[in-house]
Amino acid sequence: DALPSPLGFHHFGERIDWQPARTTAAFPHTMTVYVDAALRRLYDTHDSSGALTFLVGQENRTAGHTVYLAPIVVEVDDALAEDVPYLRAVLRDAQYVRNAATVFAPADTSGPLDVTAQARAARTVGAEQMLVYRISGEKLRDAHETYRLTLERSVYDRDGNLLAAGARSAATGALTPMEVILYLFAQD
Repeated sequence: DALPSPLGFHHFGERIDWQPARTTAAFPHTMTVYVDAALRRLYDTHDSSGALTFLVGQENRTAGHTVYLAPIVVEVDDALAEDVPYLRAVLRDAQYVRNAATVFAPADTSGPLDVTAQARAARTVGAEQMLVYRISGEKLRDAHETYRLTLERSVYDRDGNLLAAGARSAATGALTPMEVILYLFAQD
């Protein structure tokens, strides 16, 4: 114990061994894996009724109009299945950071998204627009633990009419799946 005292280091709490996600196995740098594991642990222990606001916020984010975020649809390969709750959580938080006036639909993974029902829910909460995000992902054939993720965004008016749509994709070669979703969201 001679070393910790002069340096001001004192051990506290209990040791928790983090297990890296399988989708981060290809990273040469362990810091990326630790950040990913820390985010997963944060989301695992956080009450999901509210958004985490640790992401960098934009100025005047309360000046935006009320928007309704429909349940996020995720269709990925089995290899990415353990990432699904984290992909949804980080996308919800990113949307909240962009616009604090976002109303989130209850999570519903029971079946296909019913745009008409979601538009009705958006009207009920007074939202001017409804956002629908879809995340898809598949393993790249010739790369070890590398995946192509696509983020699709559709914007509807209060009546369910499509106003805009777009899609962006990126591979996980240098980023974790959560980082890819944040990157694609930021491109929007």
